[in-house]
Amino acid sequence: MDLLQQTYLGDILYIMVQALLLPAVIVLLALVLYALWCIGSVVMEWATERRYYRVTMPELLDGIHEAKPDDLPRYIADSGLLGSQKEALLTLWDYRNLPVDSHIALAKRLIEEAEDHHVRVLQRTSTIAKVAPMLGLMGTLIPLGPGLVSLGQGNTLELSASLLVAFDTTVAGLVVAVVTYSITKV
Repeated sequence: MDLLQQTYLGDILYIMVQALLLPAVIVLLALVLYALWCIGSVVMEWATERRYYRVTMPELLDGIHEAKPDDLPRYIADSGLLGSQKEALLTLWDYRNLPVDSHIALAKRLIEEAEDHHVRVLQRTSTIAKVAPMLGLMGTLIPLGPGLVSLGQGNTLELSASLLVAFDTTVAGLVVAVVTYSITKV
């Protein structure tokens, strides 16, 4: 303890830690906005596509097989598939004159692109679900130091302000984590 007081290392550490509070709160606010955007995108996806997704693959494949070549794009567009699935099938239709090997390669590439898109979204929400509580904890612990000092000095107004920031950042971090974790699992 004497070494920390003699070399000012404690003061340097205090200044560094206090300087981290503002960036932690700003990032946490950005993550709250991102969580709200995620909720909106899930609701919009359900409202525009998922609730109409009533396709059984055997029936769809039979319909595609039985459809006349000129009617196939309309059949795909009117099917209950998701928009991205319709787009992929219509892309395959547009390149129907490719050799079989090239057509299969195109289909595989379209599937890989769709998988990559969904994996990126899931990785993003999964990472945020892990980082948000950490930022909430930072926002909790950083103001508690000055709050405890103010308690020792009898300054309850500063203590209450520190506790307010501490509890708000904790709740915000946990809410963001719950939302993004739920979206990742859904």
